[in-house]
Amino acid sequence: MSLIKYQIIGLLSFALLAGCGGGSSSEGQSNTGTNSNTGTNSDTGSTSNTGGSQQVDTTAPVITLNGEANVTAIMQQGYQELGAVAVDEVDGVLPVTISHDLDLTKEGEYTVTYSATDKSGNQASLQRMVRVVEAKRLADVIADDAFLQCALDAGYTYAFEVDELSCVNKGITSVQGIEYLVAIKKLVLLNNLLTEIDVSKNTQLQQLDVAFNQLSNLDVSNNVTLVKLDAYCNKLSNLDVSNNVTLVELYAFTNKLSNLDVSNNVILVELGVSSNKLDSIDVSNNLGLRRLALGSNQLQNVDLSQNTALEELSVELNQLTELDLSHNEKLKSLWAFGNNISHIDLSKHSELEQLNIESNMLTDIVLTNNVLLEWLALSDNPLTFVDLSKNDKLWSVSIAETNLSDLDIRSNTQLRWLDLTANSLTAIDVRQNLVLETLRLEGNQLLEIDLTMNNKLTEVLLDEGVTCSGQACP
Repeated sequence: MSLIKYQIIGLLSFALLAGCGGGSSSEGQSNTGTNSNTGTNSDTGSTSNTGGSQQVDTTAPVITLNGEANVTAIMQQGYQELGAVAVDEVDGVLPVTISHDLDLTKEGEYTVTYSATDKSGNQASLQRMVRVVEAKRLADVIADDAFLQCALDAGYTYAFEVDELSCVNKGITSVQGIEYLVAIKKLVLLNNLLTEIDVSKNTQLQQLDVAFNQLSNLDVSNNVTLVKLDAYCNKLSNLDVSNNVTLVELYAFTNKLSNLDVSNNVILVELGVSSNKLDSIDVSNNLGLRRLALGSNQLQNVDLSQNTALEELSVELNQLTELDLSHNEKLKSLWAFGNNISHIDLSKHSELEQLNIESNMLTDIVLTNNVLLEWLALSDNPLTFVDLSKNDKLWSVSIAETNLSDLDIRSNTQLRWLDLTANSLTAIDVRQNLVLETLRLEGNQLLEIDLTMNNKLTEVLLDEGVTCSGQACP
């Protein structure tokens, strides 16, 4: 079969290609740059000739695809060529030569190659992938009644039409037939009864949500365009995301993972793998991480020195004895309760809003630079003194089961929740805390308390025998 070629200029690039019965095309280099729809020659720049009076053009044209880089065509129904535009720095808009190996009588993946050459002979090429599929009815390929009904309710009739599907809590036990949904980009199967799933044919997937199922295996090695993967609350003991270099969000908490390699996922912004069996994790390549959840694992240390963009961190219920956050000055939320940390330096964290470091070994903590702090939990630490004078935005404070004998909260006028259970307090002044709603003071050495200014209190817990004044007294 002879090679089909077209000449197009600029945006005048729309043609209809009928089935050509196969054929071959000239080899074309696919672009390897960051923009998958733009291609240039690898040789760039310009050099002066020996005379120095004239520069030689060595910069290749730039080719930009019209439309998507991956498209679907239906067997026997033709293929609408979207074309491409080639622009050269010197010569301007150039003609584009199109070659392809399309066979619209046979299912498969084919390439359309776009090439352009400027007047200096610099060449560029770019490819589009065309998947030719049969027009299969969903009712003929999907076996599970609940899955089929979900697809039909979404308005689809044929498999090739499905580009987005959300089937939440439908009681789906099988997704057999999903291999025919070759154009699907977003698939949500949250909270079903799946024990297995094969998404190897769904190569255009950008978002996959299989959370709250019963999966023991998940192979996403073919899903190289994935941007978001939710696989939490399953039974996964292994998850290979080394091919998923476009991942921005990955949530796989509450599984059985003993290791996870995210070194190739360099544009990750959110990573949640709490409640697994991890004893280590390397996030040194994930420079853009803003949210990291590592709680309820077996970590003894964690290196966050490269994660300077981090805003939310949870490392609770591990085996940490220290936590170096000196490079994480953008932190807004820190959950580190249930470890063995004896010291923590938060002096650089002026943006911190939430802090939970309960059940550790802290003997002191300095919060004077954390002026945006709103929520604080320090319970179950051997603390004897806490200075909250600079934290006037606090609305919730829990410092129970410590060794406090005194606490000044007069500057914390926004407090709504205060738990100081089981300390050594002999007095506490809450007359400035006018919006206080919950006050817990059991297990102290108080003799009296004045609640005459705290008319919004709905819960007050005091030891028997404490003299209380005010309408909120129990």
